[in-house]
Amino acid sequence: MKYTAGEFTWKSKKEAGVFFGQWLRDAIPVEVVTDSIQHGCLLDLISKHPDAEQKIGCGIYRFEIRSNPVFQNQNTFYLTRTDGTDADFSFRSCISGKSKTAWAMFCSAARNAISDQIIVFKTAAFLSVTDPLCALTGDHVTWGSCHVDHVIEFSELLKLFVQDYSIDIESEVKSSADLQILSEFSSDRVRANWVDYHRRNAKLRITTAAANLARNKKA
Repeated sequence: MKYTAGEFTWKSKKEAGVFFGQWLRDAIPVEVVTDSIQHGCLLDLISKHPDAEQKIGCGIYRFEIRSNPVFQNQNTFYLTRTDGTDADFSFRSCISGKSKTAWAMFCSAARNAISDQIIVFKTAAFLSVTDPLCALTGDHVTWGSCHVDHVIEFSELLKLFVQDYSIDIESEVKSSADLQILSEFSSDRVRANWVDYHRRNAKLRITTAAANLARNKKA
């Protein structure tokens, strides 16, 4: 099925996603979108976002491409409203037209909460040996190319946590706000319990990116 945004048309949503992803990768932030055709494309794109009314607000003054403040090797689309306020937006959400499920947001908040544990584990792995190997393939890995993988898959561990603590995930994730790149838990208590639960129960290992992604595809 064809997908259209402004004067651009693609054969499918997947092809449109490739286009916008490449656009972000090629940009040097901060880059203001000054081309009228590109501006029109993004204006039509944001109108398809599931939270379009909230994102657009009082009206859009301009679009920019900025470095993602969390994942700094990635770029993100931003808009500035006519009142001077800013908001980030995901082209993937625009293309799909669907809001993230409560479970997806809960998973994102959970990953965000234990990110420091992942960094500590990865750092220790590279300090303990001079030439780390992938736990799944035995291939050599580098700091920049490796993944930290959960032996018991992250989603399964999180489901066990939800069951053990009888958590209502619908009420435990903050609503998305302007410039909120990562989801966050609504409750500090749930966040603290999850951080402790993950520290006690997660078994981590270093893998190549390819091996980890292949494992996730099979799951």
